[in-house]
Parts: sequence; C-alpha cells; structure tokens
Amino acid sequence: MRKRHKHELLPISGEETWNLVKECGFDTNSLPQIYCVVMKDVDKLRMILQCPLEARKAVIMQMVFGSSD
Repeated sequence: MRKRHKHELLPISGEETWNLVKECGFDTNSLPQIYCVVMKDVDKLRMILQCPLEARKAVIMQMVFGSSD
C-alpha cells in the first residue's frame, strides 16, 4: 500500500480554504500569506475548521502572525 503524504489529506479544497479565510474579514493583502501558511500544514487547516466560528479569526491571527490582535 502506498503511503499518503499530508498534502493529499486536505479536508477541504484550496478554493474553499481561500473563501473561508476571506470570510473571516482579513484584508486583501493578508490573504495570500494566511492561505500559504494553512495550505502547507494540514493540521493547522483542521484546527481552523474545528474551532468555533466566532474564534476563527483570532485563531488564524495567532497561528500566522503570533497575536490575536
């Protein structure tokens, strides 16, 4: 049986990920950086998907930029 790599197990598509981040209200300039970080690490993407909607932006801020402000 062939071993699967992490990137093959993404829970949602790249387009869905982009839209999810965009819907959190991030400015347009931050979107590419956030997208790249979460698409490179399936565990981070899963964490974002599993956190409550009201906390999602703060979790992404902490994950990508090191602060929730």
